[in-house]
Amino acid sequence: MRRLGLLIALGVCLFSGRPSPLIAANSFPGDQSDWFGYTKYDFNFDGKDCCVVEPKTTAPGKPWIWRARFWGHEPQTDLALLAEGFHVAYMDVANLFGNPEAVAHWNAFYDYLTAEHGFAVRPALEGMSRGGLIVYNWAAANPDRVACIYADAPVCDIKSWPGGLGEGTGNSEMWPLCLEAYGLTEETAKTFEGNPIDHLEPLAKAGVPLLHICGDADQGVPLSENTAILAERYRALEGPIKLIIKEGVGHHPHSLEDPAPIVRFILRNTCGEDPFMDLRSSLKNSYIRFQKEKKGRVAFLGGSITEGDGWRDLVCEGLQKRFPDTEFDFINAGISSTDSTLGAFRLSRDVFGRGPVDLLFLDSAVNDQYNGRTETESIRGVEGIIRHARKIQPEIDIVIQYFVDPPKMEWIRKGEVPPVIAAQEKVAV
Repeated sequence: MRRLGLLIALGVCLFSGRPSPLIAANSFPGDQSDWFGYTKYDFNFDGKDCCVVEPKTTAPGKPWIWRARFWGHEPQTDLALLAEGFHVAYMDVANLFGNPEAVAHWNAFYDYLTAEHGFAVRPALEGMSRGGLIVYNWAAANPDRVACIYADAPVCDIKSWPGGLGEGTGNSEMWPLCLEAYGLTEETAKTFEGNPIDHLEPLAKAGVPLLHICGDADQGVPLSENTAILAERYRALEGPIKLIIKEGVGHHPHSLEDPAPIVRFILRNTCGEDPFMDLRSSLKNSYIRFQKEKKGRVAFLGGSITEGDGWRDLVCEGLQKRFPDTEFDFINAGISSTDSTLGAFRLSRDVFGRGPVDLLFLDSAVNDQYNGRTETESIRGVEGIIRHARKIQPEIDIVIQYFVDPPKMEWIRKGEVPPVIAAQEKVAV
């Protein structure tokens, strides 16, 4: 999607307009407390203890990090992300060892946070030690719902921990509980293929970035039996993974004294820090429509880049794959050589002719330039489209795209924003 031949998606501006009435007003049930100066909510959801910590100021797109196990241990990464506007979420699925029941609980919690509270659809996942089991098993079942994974000395194979069937010490108290959680015996566990190291293909196919931080002297969760195997297999699948190995360090301490490398990794791979996107808000209204009501109308307004085969088809395929049970009505309102001014005049007929639209993609920067539109005309054209669309459908989500061509590349190579894009950005507030 980022590169289509010679066309590069330079920037995307997301609009969500007024909040959807289906979105809760940023409040959670349960007890409130102070957590390092931030507001923490403790509550029960789906029969499990959960907590959410709110930032003082929420970053655009409402990004979040989802922690697994050992709440509050080595919290420096969580605190740094709170300062960046992230929410921190936690659901305790202890003693399920990432089994299908644990994944089901996490599915329910994910739906609650994204649908009811407007959290970003792709969180960063954080798994320390045995938390690696639920993080990877949930991610493998939901690869399109993951921005990135930060795993710290993670368990990647139950035979290693708590089984202790290799070089590691294992845990004789936890091993029977783990076998019971998966319905295994000592014998069947030896050939069990439901570990994180066994289902990496969905993550690699989705291009999910991984960061593992481990000590090379870990006796409980040996590097050689866990992260080393996972990394080798993930790279063989052409998946992106970075390792930070701490020489002479055992299972503890987790994390890094200075979490900057972890924080940079997460910021770089979450929606709020994507160099190709500028998030003004989220797509929560259309997401709820697609997820809950199982129906959706998506329109594409633009010129020949939109009209022809290419990025539009990929978006349609991606949405249908992301929401397989949703009945979509895709509208191709692309007409060659048309720009934002013409788009504003044909919006009612070509975009809303079949009724309300949930999600609108707009492409006009290329033709505004080639048709000789002035800065004022370009601003008025895009504003006309947005104002008219919001008047017809107040809850519509809008994505503006800027495709670049050779003339725009001359500006970009000088480190400057092409004038037509700068003009349209004045509307993107």
